[in-house]
Amino acid sequence: MLNGSFREAGSTYLRLKDVDAATFHVFYYWLNSGVVDYTNGDPSTAASQIWQNAIDAYIFADFHQAQVFKNAFLDSLYLYYEKNNLMCVSITGTLYANTVAHDAMRNFIVCIAAGTLSFKSVQMHGGAELCEKAFLFDVILASQERILVPAVDAGLWLADMRKNFCEHYHTHKKTGIS
Repeated sequence: MLNGSFREAGSTYLRLKDVDAATFHVFYYWLNSGVVDYTNGDPSTAASQIWQNAIDAYIFADFHQAQVFKNAFLDSLYLYYEKNNLMCVSITGTLYANTVAHDAMRNFIVCIAAGTLSFKSVQMHGGAELCEKAFLFDVILASQERILVPAVDAGLWLADMRKNFCEHYHTHKKTGIS
């Protein structure tokens, strides 16, 4: 594409109009290092910004069908959650507006909420107003299906999630070889 007859072929830069610089930086850094970094190298980045950067990068990867990046991204976000035990529910509006039902990231976020959050804590901290209503509904359904008591069974959920993470959340391209 860049060596052909396109206008960009003679240019020293390529302008991407459908992605902001911070989101592209996450992708570019991963492409060159194999590490997904939502902080732009700043360890003092707030959890809410990390989650927003993560969701923006996921939407970018989903739009461009970058499955390997999406899988690496989900692994990295799981490890971030496991280490910090922090989730920002305000990202659910952006996530639900830009993904489809049964999307891996939607399922992952719903699983975190169903396995570790208590509705009382969400309500006490004003999180319910920040959540997408469809997300809250999905959390209730997920809690019912898993027969979990949110926040009480968090340790069991994390242990089970680690064992089955790839199976539940990664997308792998199927080959024609059997």
